[in-house]
Amino acid sequence: MDLTSPELHPLLLRRILDSKIPEWVSADSDTLWGKLRLIGVFSTTTKNKIQALRTVLRAPVLEDWRIFEDTVLALLGGSPNFQDISPPSYIELIGGSHILDSLLPIQFASDEILRYCAAVAMFRGVPELVPPLTGGNEYILRHGPFADEMSRANLFRSFLDTLLKEQEMRLEAI
Repeated sequence: MDLTSPELHPLLLRRILDSKIPEWVSADSDTLWGKLRLIGVFSTTTKNKIQALRTVLRAPVLEDWRIFEDTVLALLGGSPNFQDISPPSYIELIGGSHILDSLLPIQFASDEILRYCAAVAMFRGVPELVPPLTGGNEYILRHGPFADEMSRANLFRSFLDTLLKEQEMRLEAI
């Protein structure tokens, strides 16, 4: 079986994995990749999509913006850089969110995710989020859809600064 196509949709990939390797979500990585090699070849893009699917099914992807950002990019076939903050384009945000919404209803996304989506939209110059991310529109409305470029950039920086401070406080508490 050839799993190298970059167009292989994550939902189809999930069906293939469910039928060929039922324990693929819970299996350790070495076991999973070994079994995948036995059923066919796969690409780095496919591997990223599989990791993103496993993340969706095992991690708090709708609670932590860092997990959300990288998962959205990987579901679309991108190669996220886990060391950098790399906000998706608006198209990637919506496309990845639609795929994610078919796996986990985004209506249950945390405020952090909705603020992140609003910040990305405003940073990209988009005045309104479309389904499934419409819950983030209240944050866009609060900061004005017609804010100038500096306001959008400052909103995104402010959002990231707040999250980094929260993380530093958590680390200090440990």
